[in-house]
Amino acid sequence: MEALITPTEKPEKLLTNIRPRVKNAEIQQGGKIKAEIESPEKLEKVPGIKEYMVDGERFKGLGGSPIDQEAYAKIHSREDVAKAFLATASGYILVITSCSRDWDLKMLRKFNPSIKEVSQPDEVFGIDQALNLEDFEDIGIEIEEDEIDIVYRQVVS
Repeated sequence: MEALITPTEKPEKLLTNIRPRVKNAEIQQGGKIKAEIESPEKLEKVPGIKEYMVDGERFKGLGGSPIDQEAYAKIHSREDVAKAFLATASGYILVITSCSRDWDLKMLRKFNPSIKEVSQPDEVFGIDQALNLEDFEDIGIEIEEDEIDIVYRQVVS
């Protein structure tokens, strides 16, 4: 199937991010991306897609920004999962330093297959930002208490 994708921004970065999910893709004149896909579901969880059309049917994308930055994170609660999802939608590749919620991490990888796991932060990675670790610049992802379950259900559904 052929898809015509409208990026929210940075078409070149989005093209890089969708390559593992599509057979081939290229940027068209006007900034849209034309891609060969197996099914429309392959694109529904990719950050940075405003909308896409497949066989004349229009689908709403996840929105957010294409992934182009890295930040450390730890995942031990529903709130951590919700914040990790929001960070992914804001354009971050997460480098997980500790996780006690393997199933949730698996679900987060559907939105960002580039999530990495390391035993501890290291300057070798060149990352100076974090979602919820001390001693690093905070990336500023906040969530209200009453929104945690709503966002969490988005991730695991």
